[in-house]
Amino acid sequence: MNIDQKSELFKLKNYGTNLKQLVEENGTCEEQIQQVSSIKHCLSTIHNLDKTNDVQTKSLRMVENRLNRSERLLILGSSKMIIEHEVKWLNIMIEHIEQILNGLEPVFTEAQKAELEWEKLSQGD
Repeated sequence: MNIDQKSELFKLKNYGTNLKQLVEENGTCEEQIQQVSSIKHCLSTIHNLDKTNDVQTKSLRMVENRLNRSERLLILGSSKMIIEHEVKWLNIMIEHIEQILNGLEPVFTEAQKAELEWEKLSQGD
């Protein structure tokens, strides 16, 4: 991992943690959306630093999907519980990006796998 990736990853993790705290502590929608915008910027920068890593690109897309869902839920004024769940998964996927950038292969826990499977089934996938 190069210094630019480390810097952006540090920011990404902080923004993800800040978003989680804002949701848990009932921060304003504007504050939460600002964190989402900051995360989007970091993701874009990380992706542009290395477009050759397919695993990284796939995981970045998964983070972007979680981020987009989180943003939609915030804008729609969804329940706190639903937003917390999505932001929890956003942070899990950010951890996976960190593992990939450190040369590790991210692995879901059995509980996370079961939850993902349940999500797929409930969405009709």
